[in-house]
Parts: sequence; C-alpha cells; structure tokens
Amino acid sequence: MIRNNQPIEDLAVLNYHAGDTGESVIVQIVNSSNRQPQDLTDATARFRMSIVNDDSTVVATIDQPAVILEDGKIQYSWRAGDLAVPGQYQGLFVVTYDDGTIESYPRQGFIDVQVE
Repeated sequence: MIRNNQPIEDLAVLNYHAGDTGESVIVQIVNSSNRQPQDLTDATARFRMSIVNDDSTVVATIDQPAVILEDGKIQYSWRAGDLAVPGQYQGLFVVTYDDGTIESYPRQGFIDVQVE
C-alpha cells in the first residue's frame, strides 16, 4: 500500500500476498521535537526487514536502498522475491545523514508486514 503523508509512527500492519511487488511503501519521517517533516537533505536510506520463525531463527532478510523524497518522505519499492515467504515480518528504515549520524525509523518498535 502506498502510505503517502503518513508519519511512520502511525503505520498499521502492511498486508500483502506472497509474490506481490506492485505497491511501494512511502512513509514520512517527522522530527520528534517540532513535529515537522525531518530534513533528509543529502541523507541516504535503506529498508531492512526480516522474518523470524518460532525458534528465533532468521528465515529471510531484506537490506536494500530506499529513495529519499521531499518533505521527509522515504520510499521503498518491493522487488521480486522480497515478499516471497509468507509470515510476519518486522521492518525499519535506516537513515544515514551527511554528517555520518545513523538513525532508525520508527524510533520505537518496527513496521509490521504480514505476507500471506
């Protein structure tokens, strides 16, 4: 689902079917002190997501570049194979700012992704 203009902290569970690739995830990073869009000028971003089975073994992992858009937005477009394995995933965006500072979003918890 495309999540335009939605702060990352407000995301609900993202639901997909195995093999889906057509819909991007677009989130907005908001500065926690002033609630304005985070300045991502000259930053880079990655989307990381993994699925862990019942015995805490990592079954599948994604670590791919994401696209910085304007107004604090970041986009990740699903690639073939990203959603191939059904299950409950936990994801996050990792932003590296031009001064070398690295921050993960959401700041608490993860983005929940359900693949059926």
